[in-house]
Amino acid sequence: MKSRITQIRDMSVIEQELTHGKAGVLSFISPDEELVQAVVPYLYLDKNIYLFFEESDENFLSMNFDNNVSFAVFKAENGKEASSLAKGYKLLQILCRGIIRRVEEVRSAEEVYTQYINKYYSGSEGEESFIGIRGVFIDTEEIQASSVSA
Repeated sequence: MKSRITQIRDMSVIEQELTHGKAGVLSFISPDEELVQAVVPYLYLDKNIYLFFEESDENFLSMNFDNNVSFAVFKAENGKEASSLAKGYKLLQILCRGIIRRVEEVRSAEEVYTQYINKYYSGSEGEESFIGIRGVFIDTEEIQASSVSA
């Protein structure tokens, strides 16, 4: 069985998939020079990937801020149910590379967190406090996407 790998260059397709995606794999090198990989929910906004962690989260505590990270989003579809934007693909991979930074402005962090809550929670379930939550974002420098079809 042959598989075909195709680079996707249409940013509208890539951004739509990033906007609708639910989780991705964050990869970075810790201060101890160990590779850390974590599956995390995210929010794609203004060409940046926003992530939220509790203050005590092990992944947040081991981040080496202002250093390079990568973030991968994968989407698998049955060929018959493939989206109209990229017909026939079975696996879509989007890789974002950039620098991880803290969301410094409290107002910005709260606004982005509100959008994050609206994406993942419904009703009163999402009315959680921003206290104890730390926002980080990947200042995206490069986005690559490819599809694999059989």
